[in-house]
Amino acid sequence: MRGSLSLNLRRAGQRTYIRFKRRAFRGESATYTQLKLGQPLIIIGGVHTGKTKKLETFKNHLEFHKQHVILLDAMMTIGDMVSGCEGKNIAARQAAFLDSVTSESYVLIDNAEKVTDSKKLILILWLLEKCKNMVVTCHSLNQLNWKLRRRMEVKGAIIEHLGYGGHTIDVTLMFIGVFIVFIAVSGAMHLLFGAAALRYLFQGVRASNRKSI
Repeated sequence: MRGSLSLNLRRAGQRTYIRFKRRAFRGESATYTQLKLGQPLIIIGGVHTGKTKKLETFKNHLEFHKQHVILLDAMMTIGDMVSGCEGKNIAARQAAFLDSVTSESYVLIDNAEKVTDSKKLILILWLLEKCKNMVVTCHSLNQLNWKLRRRMEVKGAIIEHLGYGGHTIDVTLMFIGVFIVFIAVSGAMHLLFGAAALRYLFQGVRASNRKSI
């Protein structure tokens, strides 16, 4: 299911929970889902689907409600991730960073498919175990490190899709258009109808994604 996704915080007595709202496609009723304590949320989407913007907006929302939140871009090096902590070297700063994370911390990870090296993976897995909830974004579930993906699945991860992104499909349409012209010029008319049908198919996918994002 695709639609507009928004994240917010819900209070229940002394506890707070992440709740996200999905505005359903074509005027259907909005649906609300609340994360359990420790349950991760994986947001999948192509380029220009607003993944980073959603994390930044949610970070501001959490800080407004006086919650401890950590936002990391997995494209960063370990040194950059812990650069705001005190310490004489990276190891000391990393230790200080880990000490700052509690069971009440919310951790947001952008570009999670970039968690590729072992040191970065160990750090993210540690955060996953210690934090209250983790929300990550990635282009594709298959691009996630298998250890990270498996651990998130064990913790009951919820997966939300934002679509493929208009830019990627527009480039595909351009190549298909060039291919159609080539077929027409070369005289391979028996392939022309198939290529034209493929182009219309991608136009339909693009229209669907733009409505749902």
